[in-house]
Amino acid sequence: SAGWHGEMSTRRIGLRDPDFFEWIAQKSIETLPNFTSQNCSNLVWAYATLRIGNTDMFEAMAEHIQTWLVKDFDPQHLSNVLWSYAKLQIAHRGLFEAAADEVVNRGLEYISRTPQNISNTIWAFGTVALKPPGLLAALEREFMGPCSYYARLTEMRPLIKSSRAQLAMTVISLHRLGLNQCVWRLFERLAADNIQAGGEAYSNW
Repeated sequence: SAGWHGEMSTRRIGLRDPDFFEWIAQKSIETLPNFTSQNCSNLVWAYATLRIGNTDMFEAMAEHIQTWLVKDFDPQHLSNVLWSYAKLQIAHRGLFEAAADEVVNRGLEYISRTPQNISNTIWAFGTVALKPPGLLAALEREFMGPCSYYARLTEMRPLIKSSRAQLAMTVISLHRLGLNQCVWRLFERLAADNIQAGGEAYSNW
């Protein structure tokens, strides 16, 4: 716990001491059985935001994360983990496929309670170019149907900056996943509701 708290503090003040990060990685591997889902999420997020990879730690972490997907599932922690792996271009197939299965089993409604969770998750799969059929089918049903993600994302109108950014992420990610019909449906909803999405969403498309 002290290790990842120190890592988070280091991330916030922008330090990049290679020896320190290597020490943190090794200590993390040694104590991994004690890591909670939040510990895992915070640690990999800190490495990803500083663009620092560590093959051994991320491999061990991926295996450990799969053990808490079922018993300690948390949409925010999972989406942060997937975002972090994708940010570092670590396409760990076992992790992403296990995550996709669990998201499908629980339902997208569960993970989309906070729009950022589903935006990060879709972006991660699109970035590493992994396309689990079950997840793609679930996404298509969500975006072509009533779409609780859209409803929550657009609750505050006009859209705030973070909502426009999430929308832009989602647009490019759905395109990468081959779900162009879902992108068009999003734009149709925006037009019908007279919502200005911002240039980034349209330029991504």
